[in-house]
Amino acid sequence: MPLNGRGNANRCRTSECESRTPAAKRSHSATPASAATVAKPCASRLHAADDKLEILGQYMDWVEDGKKRGECPNGALVAKFGCDRQYPKELYDLVKTRGTLQNKWVNDNASQLSEDVWERMIELIRMKREERRVASSRYLSNTLTKEFGHVSHMAVTRAKKRLGFKTVKIVIKPLLNLRLMAERLEFAKKHKGRCFKRTVCIDEKWYTEEKGESLKVEARDSSPVPKRFKGQQAETQTQRVKVMYLAAVCEGRKIGIYKLDFKEWNLSHTDPETGKVAKGFGAAFLKNILKKVARDARRILGPGPIAFWQDKAPGHRAKVTQELLEKLFDEVVNQPGKSPDTSMLDAGVFPWMEREVDERGCTSKADIHKAVMSVWRSLTEETLVRVAGRVRRNIANIIHMKGGNFYDEGSDPSCARMNKRARTSARGA
Repeated sequence: MPLNGRGNANRCRTSECESRTPAAKRSHSATPASAATVAKPCASRLHAADDKLEILGQYMDWVEDGKKRGECPNGALVAKFGCDRQYPKELYDLVKTRGTLQNKWVNDNASQLSEDVWERMIELIRMKREERRVASSRYLSNTLTKEFGHVSHMAVTRAKKRLGFKTVKIVIKPLLNLRLMAERLEFAKKHKGRCFKRTVCIDEKWYTEEKGESLKVEARDSSPVPKRFKGQQAETQTQRVKVMYLAAVCEGRKIGIYKLDFKEWNLSHTDPETGKVAKGFGAAFLKNILKKVARDARRILGPGPIAFWQDKAPGHRAKVTQELLEKLFDEVVNQPGKSPDTSMLDAGVFPWMEREVDERGCTSKADIHKAVMSVWRSLTEETLVRVAGRVRRNIANIIHMKGGNFYDEGSDPSCARMNKRARTSARGA
């Protein structure tokens, strides 16, 4: 059975590669393509264990004899085995440092390890799962090596596969109760099949320079996967660089995106009754932004009735805000609580922006702004039409699930079957 040496030690040159000279390289650009000598890619080759031992033996004999210049065996070894000229020395150095010709990454010493090692590995995976992190093979190998001696990465990888561990994504879902499910069902029945061409959907979104936590863990089919819910129990990210944006879209049209810097605004405005400095994202600050949204919507959509679609954030459902919206728009629609699946922005636009911010590794407000605006400029009419269609399917799905969301609310298998039927029916809605 062939044994692998180092990755860069298995290079093999063809006769055509060896015959190519620097002069040939320089004349390549001046010679027509038909007459130029083009070297073919070198074919990879694995040297068998017997070949390695013969190469190593001849090189070691030469080293022990004092490395006489005229007796170096490398040329003959290259001609016989087709290896690189430095390959014998690499084998020699490998044996000196490791004591074996076998590649350390291929070495799987699982058969030499006890069950205590794998029990400890399972404990480490569970600890990482509680932290909502993936326990990488490198981390497990290094930790187990400190406690039990050498445990190779390959042994850990194969053990995880044998024990049924795989990477599972933690799904973020709003936690619903019976009252919210009833509200969602009533809302979905009222707005089933709605056209969003003259409905302005708005929402706000925080963007941070990095994710607060990983959304992937190692788990088996029977493992308890951590749940992550939105609401009061959600983790805060107050120590990170954050920027908030308000975006407004409708089916096939972009209305506008607005950077919300309410902290400076709050410092310059006080409550007329208490005299205290304004705090948080309130209705008073939102008032000027909504006027800009209404002005831009009238300019882009032209004359005619325009509806306004928003969630039930505190600043949105305030009495002052509701009265203003009734003056600015012809219809005001307030989504039920914990229903991001009924918003065009949460259903398609904001997740794209968030991925872009994360992939770019933004570390400042300027970097976040560039990433957000890059996605905003890339939004096309076709994309927004598809997002509106997704929201209509989501609304149809809510009706089929009697107000539930897209995930099993319980562990009852009948609930999972109902969810599957609902998704199938909603695709044709």
